[in-house]
Amino acid sequence: MRLISCYIENFGLIHTEEFNFAKGLNCCISENGTGKTTLTAFIEAMLYGIGDTRRQALDENPRKKYMPWQGGKFGGSLTIEAGKKKYVIERSFGAKAADDTFRLIDAESGRISNDYGEDIGERLFGIDRDGFLRTAFLSEKNLQGKNDNKSISAKLSDLVGVDGDVGGFDDAIKGLEERRRFYFKKGNTGEIANVKERINECQRRIDRISELEASAAEKEARIKEINSEKLHLAELEASEKAKLDALGKEKERSIHEERYSAMLESLKKEKERLSVCEGFFAEHLPTSVEIDGMRDAWAEAKRLKDEALSEKGNEEYVSLGEFFKCGTSFAEIAEAERYAALAEEKAKQIEAIDRKSDSRSLEMSSLFRNDAPTKEGLEAAKRSVGGRITLPKALLLIISVASRIAGLTLGGKMLVPLVIVGAALLIISSIWLVLGRKSKELLSFINKYGSDGDTVEKIEQRLNRYEQLKNERDEARASISEEHSEMRMRVYDFLGKFPITDASSMLGSVQIIRHKYTQYYALGQAAEVGASGKLEKLKRSEALSKKAQEFLSKFPVKTASPFDEIRDKAVEYGYLRASVARLERECDDYAVKHGVTGRAANPLAENEAAVKLKLSEIGEKMKILVAEDALVKKDLDTYRSEIDKIDEYVMEKDELEELCAKHVESLDVIKKTSQYLKEACDNITAKYLGKTKAKFEEYSRIISDVEGSFALNTSFELSRTERGESHGIEAYSRGTKDAYALGLRLALIDALYENEAPFIILDDPFIALDDQKLERAKAMLKALGKTRQILYFTCAKSRAIE
Repeated sequence: MRLISCYIENFGLIHTEEFNFAKGLNCCISENGTGKTTLTAFIEAMLYGIGDTRRQALDENPRKKYMPWQGGKFGGSLTIEAGKKKYVIERSFGAKAADDTFRLIDAESGRISNDYGEDIGERLFGIDRDGFLRTAFLSEKNLQGKNDNKSISAKLSDLVGVDGDVGGFDDAIKGLEERRRFYFKKGNTGEIANVKERINECQRRIDRISELEASAAEKEARIKEINSEKLHLAELEASEKAKLDALGKEKERSIHEERYSAMLESLKKEKERLSVCEGFFAEHLPTSVEIDGMRDAWAEAKRLKDEALSEKGNEEYVSLGEFFKCGTSFAEIAEAERYAALAEEKAKQIEAIDRKSDSRSLEMSSLFRNDAPTKEGLEAAKRSVGGRITLPKALLLIISVASRIAGLTLGGKMLVPLVIVGAALLIISSIWLVLGRKSKELLSFINKYGSDGDTVEKIEQRLNRYEQLKNERDEARASISEEHSEMRMRVYDFLGKFPITDASSMLGSVQIIRHKYTQYYALGQAAEVGASGKLEKLKRSEALSKKAQEFLSKFPVKTASPFDEIRDKAVEYGYLRASVARLERECDDYAVKHGVTGRAANPLAENEAAVKLKLSEIGEKMKILVAEDALVKKDLDTYRSEIDKIDEYVMEKDELEELCAKHVESLDVIKKTSQYLKEACDNITAKYLGKTKAKFEEYSRIISDVEGSFALNTSFELSRTERGESHGIEAYSRGTKDAYALGLRLALIDALYENEAPFIILDDPFIALDDQKLERAKAMLKALGKTRQILYFTCAKSRAIE
């Protein structure tokens, strides 16, 4: 069986791509993330489909992992050759297995083929998906996985001529193990342990019945004692109740006396309150009409006064009058405003000097590029000027003077040339002399504080001007600061006469005061015009107020609402007079009806309390006895009920002991049956282990070039014997383990597929092999490629097979 081609519509990151496969060895080299593993997963899905799982991890949920990233149809087709026919497998996948589709097409005729169904992978290879992934599908990830698989064992068993389904052995052993765990589990649990515990419980109940019989006799005796005690308490209770009845009659009279005393006390309090009201109205008892009239006069007086004082402009005038209570004038305000403006101007001048933005500072900054020189530095530079006149300089000066004298003396044609030469020599000598006098210190000083062409004298002139400007600036700042302080003090003296304003500056505060004073003055002029009308209202208010005050002076009022207080007292006075008369009648009627005198009753409360306490104690004791009687009877009924069950417990114990014996016998049969099945399964499996082991040793020698004694058990687990001791392959290095695992996988393929060899998929299984083992493995694959189709994928050129 071999792969011919495949077309991937959408599967993971691959979409609308076609792949063709040649016979023999197919080597594919590409970088990580280009879809090599996705292609192998697609081939697996075409042969075996994609199962359903609810796992969230992508590596454990291929349906979720390979769902197309870009959307579209999920699936494709795979063209294969099986036997002498070619088929096209078409599958599409949905969000769950129920949405998947499958078609098998005869590649020659193009018709639907029924040769295989959706289980085409199992039909072609004779093993399930897990068996396929453990044999013909080799990758770096699953190379070290376990190799045992029921379908692999079953196929190998069929190949060696063993009838029956080897997978059935596992199912049978599993069923026996589950049944064994029903009877016996670790920790002494299981059905046998449960039955034994029930037997022990029955025996404990049987042993306890003899104890219960003695306890039942004690309970019966206690019931007789309780009945005797209950009878005695009933007699005591009757005696105490008789005493309580006698005390009740005496108590009733005492209650009437107490109630009559309370009535007299209430009458006394009402009379005291009436006396207070009579004192309040001792001078005059007003009527309701009189009270309302005086209250209206009081309210009218207040209204007239408020109206006179609250006419338009008056409130503001009064408020402003409070503001200007210290007095002022427009002239004083104008003077303060002028000083405040001057103070702000002086502050700006001081700020300009401090920021060096005034005219003197600007002129000072123009005199020198950086800082100005000091007087000491200037004197040192001046001292560095000079130097001695050397012989060449002196000769040059003498020659220049001599040339000029000779020209003047000789005259004629020699006059002009000699004079010119002498003048030139004189200029040169002068320049030479001047330049020679400038020292290095002088040049450094001029470069720092001057510019090209400057001399020490010019720098000294600028320094003198700089010092002059600095002194003038300092004197000006001191003078302005003094004037500023004086003006601020004058303004502060003015502002101190008034409440604080919310202005942000002195000038703003003065301007606010000026505005308020203008308003105050205008309101004062207007107030003089309306003074006559206000005076009339104030006179009327005073007259009404005097009348109301005369009325109030007759009563000792104490609250802020005197008229309400007088009205309330008048109402209370009328109520108390009626209440006192009513209480006097009620006291007289009660005294006649119950024969009371108002004297204190005999102190009976303690006697009654003692009787009630004793009755309460008798009742509590009776409750305790009744509760104990019910509890003892309940226990006695339980004991008798349990004693009556002794025959049931004996019978149940015998039945449980018989059941336990049967369970022990069944457990023994299960253990022996499981042991025989395992031995039979190992005997069958061992028949094909020899052939698989021989092929493994052959492949292992090719890859590792190492001879060795190996053992292979029925679970396809390898071990190697060295120095007389057996070691599992997990004890070796990663590279050695991978070499052994690769040899074992190839040996299983040879053992499983004797007739028609399947294709082999290798997904970079040689990552851990060293160079020597890698070259041998590659040579082995080349040899296998002559008889089998191999799809070899790798991401490294060093592991490529040419």
